[in-house]
Amino acid sequence: METDKIFAELKSILAKYEPGLLVLHDKTDNYYLNIPTTEKSKTPEFFGAVQVKKSYVAFHLMPVYYYPELLANISQDLKSKMQGKSCFNFKHTDEKLFTELNSLTETAFKKYKSLKRFKHISQMTNSDGKKYQQLTTHYFSELLQAQALCAIRNRH
Repeated sequence: METDKIFAELKSILAKYEPGLLVLHDKTDNYYLNIPTTEKSKTPEFFGAVQVKKSYVAFHLMPVYYYPELLANISQDLKSKMQGKSCFNFKHTDEKLFTELNSLTETAFKKYKSLKRFKHISQMTNSDGKKYQQLTTHYFSELLQAQALCAIRNRH
């Protein structure tokens, strides 16, 4: 399996949003972005991740969980890659699907931005950054739970 290439291509889809988000992990097999803060909770939220698994590469996009209408116009081919409500799994590179996933990610980011679900990282204060560090463990455990659900669904 071409996991390195798949990972790199999927990571490039999320990486362009780094200036507005927070990088929690940036490793060769795990790339994870959080929203710095939200207007409602003032705490960081999970935005998206790319992770190498045993037999596939997972692309997580949390906005589609909160706003499933974002999925209304995706192709059947991309839908077939979905596991759960916000996870897409790939075993091979597919430029057509990656282009579509790129558009979906852009739409999701714009939706969050238009709803003021986060403030730009340049607007964060030092106290926001400290709160972010304190909450990292909590949000990482939520991602692990989401990963476990995706793995269980893949077995069936």
